[in-house]
Amino acid sequence: MASPELAAPPLAHEYQVLLRHCASAQQRCSCTLQAQQREIERLQAEVQRLRAVLVLRDSQLALVRAEPVAPRPLLRQVLAQLPAPWLTRAAGS
Repeated sequence: MASPELAAPPLAHEYQVLLRHCASAQQRCSCTLQAQQREIERLQAEVQRLRAVLVLRDSQLALVRAEPVAPRPLLRQVLAQLPAPWLTRAAGS
């Protein structure tokens, strides 16, 4: 039977290996969480931008619908000069 003194070095080595593996897993998890946080922030900014585009579009539509029939060409001319990001922005960019 092996004495406790002889069994200790292999256990210490095994413990060090285990700790290195745990540290590696912790590092991977931390990197993954950071990447996910950046993606969440990017998506939240995109949602905010798209909501602003919708507010602009809905406001323009409300103006056109509320306008009396006679001056409509003038309003259409003004609206045509405004940027329409939902039409000009390429899909997926």
